[in-house]
Formats: sequence, C-alpha cells, structure tokens
Amino acid sequence: MRFTLVEYLQAGYQQLAKELPPSPVFPQLTCVTIFLPRPLETLPQRDIFTMLLPPTVMSLTLKFQLLQQCWGQAFTTALLGGINLPNLQSFSIHTPYEQHECEECDQAVAKIIQAHKTIKELHVHIGTRTKFMEILEAAGQLPELRDVSFVIPGKRSINEQERIVLSLQKSQLTKARIFKLGENLACVNLILGLSTLINVEEVRVALKWDENESSIQTTECICSFSRFTRLRVLEMTLPRPVSWSEIATALSACHQLQIFTTIATDEASLDVNEYALDILSESWPCLKTLTLSTPFSNSYHRRAQPLRLHHLVAIASKFQSIRHLSVWIDATRSGNLDFNLQNLTTSTQLNETLEQLDVGGSAIGLAQIDLIAALLRTCCPKLRALGADDRSGYSWVWVKVNDGLRHQS
Repeated sequence: MRFTLVEYLQAGYQQLAKELPPSPVFPQLTCVTIFLPRPLETLPQRDIFTMLLPPTVMSLTLKFQLLQQCWGQAFTTALLGGINLPNLQSFSIHTPYEQHECEECDQAVAKIIQAHKTIKELHVHIGTRTKFMEILEAAGQLPELRDVSFVIPGKRSINEQERIVLSLQKSQLTKARIFKLGENLACVNLILGLSTLINVEEVRVALKWDENESSIQTTECICSFSRFTRLRVLEMTLPRPVSWSEIATALSACHQLQIFTTIATDEASLDVNEYALDILSESWPCLKTLTLSTPFSNSYHRRAQPLRLHHLVAIASKFQSIRHLSVWIDATRSGNLDFNLQNLTTSTQLNETLEQLDVGGSAIGLAQIDLIAALLRTCCPKLRALGADDRSGYSWVWVKVNDGLRHQS
C-alpha cells in the first residue's frame, strides 16, 4: 500500500495532529511520501510520524519546498526515537537546489542513514558544502546499498576531495551498481574514478555549467566510464561541447549498453560525427533506446546545436537494434540545404526495428511535411509512433507528418 501526504493548510495539519491515534492508521503501509510545499509555523510532532510510519514501511520519500532547521530535530526525534523501520530499503530526501543550506538537517539525514543498515536505495538531493561528507560517510557504511543518487553541491577544495576518496575507499559504496550523480564535475570524477567500482551497470550524470571547467575536462570524465564494461544504462546531461570521437572510442568497450541518453544544455552540441556513429553502432549491438536531445526550454535559445536530417538517416541506418529513438533535430529547409531525399541510395540500410520516434521540440516547416514523411517511410518502415512536445509551436506540424505516415501505411 502506498500513501502520500501533502500539507497545504497550517490549521489542517494542527487539527490532524490532535486527532491522531496512538498506533499507525495504516498498519500495512509499505511506501510513504511526505511532501510539504511550504514551511510549517510549528515544530511537527512525533505523532504524525508514528501514524504514517508503521514497521512495514519499505520506502520513505521526503520532499520539501523549503527546509527549516527545526525539521532536523523532528527527523532525529521521530526516526531515531522509538519509530522502528526494520524493513526500510529505500530512503529519499529532496529539496530545491537553492535550499541546500540547512546543516542541522544534513546531520539528521546522516543519523537516519546510520540507523537503517537495511537501505538498498538512497537518493539524497540535499547537502551543504560543510556537512555533505557526513551524509557520504554514512552512506558508505550501508552493506546492502546498490542504488545511489547524490546531488553534490558547492565547490570542493583539494583537501575535501582527498577526504572523499579516502572515505569511499573504506566504504561499502563500491558495491553499488547504479549511480546517479550531479552537479560537481570534480566529485563525479572522484566517485566514479574509484578503482574498486567493478559492478556498475547504470550511470546517470547531470552536470551544471561551471565557468571554471572546460570541455576537455567534461570529455575526460565521460571517457572514464569506459572501464565499466558491464554498463547497461548511461545517461549524461552535458552543459559543454564534447569530443564525440574521443567519447565513442572510449565507450566502445561497453558492449552491453542498452540505453544511451545525452541531454545537451547551455552550450553543448549534439553534432555527433559520422565516425563516432560508426564506432558506437558497431560497439553497442544490444542498444534498444537512444536519446540525443535537449530540455524543452533549451530548444528555443539555440545555444545548443541540434542534429540535422542526415544525422537521423545515419542513426536509423547504423543502429539496427534500437526500438525507441528520441532526437532534437532541425528539420527545416534552411537547416538542411544540402539534404536531398533522392540521394538516399539503395545502399542505405533500412531500420526494421525502430518503432517509436520522439522529436520533442524539434523545428520543422510546413514545406517539409511530405519530405519528412517520405524520409521516415523509407528509412523506418516499421515506425508505429511519432511524438512531439505539445508545448512546442511545431507539434501540430509533426502531427501532420504522422498523419502522412498513417495515410501511406
């Protein structure tokens, strides 16, 4: 059973606290999510946790729009002072990026982690510069931890980075198979650079723009993933241009990859060259899902460079096992002046497996409808679904392309 508590009214919360029974209202709860969109004026009572957290809870998620220091005391009192969660396997806490400033809450989270050795999944999107190490060290003592998600705030000095390395080398964190990390490039490098990490199967990295970091450093970070030969899922959010030739050469060792995602933000480019596509398609025979896209909000300011129609043809031709493709392309005539459908010779290999194509907020002109429909019929005869972002001003044009596909099928 799953339960979600959303606190909207201060008076409603206070009235609820007065009426709580001495034992859990839902004694068979297994998943609990507590979401508070605004701060409470009074310190939350332990009774609210007693009601919502029976011993059967296996998953606990806390989401706060604004953290208060008093919540650190509330967490510690409730989750360490009599409430027993012997089956807790998943613990998540999330706050907005700008609210990473409650050291007392960081300490409370570290204590909660220390008290629940059964945790297998840990997602921490909170942490001040000074106290994050306490959370990291606590996570490193979880013997069954397999799924880790950290957003690492702030800059780190050389001494702090060395401390992180020493702590992780002695920890159980190296047994984890799933890593989701951001936003600090140096700390991502430190964690994923540990020689003791041998079982990693999934890596999701979301990097933020930093004027002190270069494209070379970002490329080196991605290339370091090549030693994870068991990797099945790789997702990257990149704010800078990278060398796709270097990345392709490095990641060619990841032969078991099934899902590859690159999200371009800020000044990143999706202009993957033909050489890189050749290497990756040959190295990833099991790839089922490929995403080369950008956030919707990013698709309008145009600092990031989209793919072109010749990229779409190359991807469809080379990746013969993919079923789902998400791309951000410039499908306008002005963006593809050198593209000619008649130039698709019989040597262009058809893709008989692609079933879903998502173009997000990709630009397209009315004059291109027939051309794009013909292109997709030629390259991807098994295509069943064509999707576009409804928020885009081009979505209705893509609907007409989809109608053209159905009319000809």
